[in-house]
Amino acid sequence: MTSSISIKWDNPEKTILRYTFHGNWNWDDYLAELTIGRKMMAEVEHTVCILNDMTAMGMLPPNFISTARNVITSRPKNTGLAIFLTTNTFFKAMYRVLSRLLEEVPTRYVLVTTEEEAYQKINDWLDEQSTSSEN
Repeated sequence: MTSSISIKWDNPEKTILRYTFHGNWNWDDYLAELTIGRKMMAEVEHTVCILNDMTAMGMLPPNFISTARNVITSRPKNTGLAIFLTTNTFFKAMYRVLSRLLEEVPTRYVLVTTEEEAYQKINDWLDEQSTSSEN
């Protein structure tokens, strides 16, 4: 059986790691891919932004808030901006709840509805980080 989540570097510079969610997914699938993704991130010495492409996602798995909270609070130090790309109404509602529970969610985990907007946010964030590290 194949996983309902795939992961790959989204650019040759390895500054964007893309998780793509297909249909209904579960925490076992996600946590297995997350382990792989975090190993990939450990192989580079720079910041890595995360693009969670949830445009083809089905339903969210149970216990979304508590498990998402654990994932967010255990992120690697080289995690940059994380993007949730989705138009799923229920996910948007869960995102609003997470935003109230964890103060870093609104600034470090951004919700967008188009791929163009996702790349714009990531590129702006990466540009801002490189500018601030030069000063």
